[in-house]
Amino acid sequence: MSIPAILDSFQDAATYESQQGKITMDYLRERDLVWLLSAWQIEFIRRPNINEAIRVTTFPYEFRNFLGYRNFLITTLNDEVLVK
Repeated sequence: MSIPAILDSFQDAATYESQQGKITMDYLRERDLVWLLSAWQIEFIRRPNINEAIRVTTFPYEFRNFLGYRNFLITTLNDEVLVK
């Protein structure tokens, strides 16, 4: 899995999670607001292999004023952490 594909999967996970809550893409669009990613800190344990089944998860861990901090994980289906 390429590094850009890993970043895309993290972004997709965050977008999917936001669609499950109150602040959806439509909510943001109607108010001319955006989510903005300001930095990544990624640790690669190993990159997923081609055709390897993976799970991508994300969860917030802190909020300060208008800033939110979020963790992302890519794991195997056996919960081996690949990328965090």
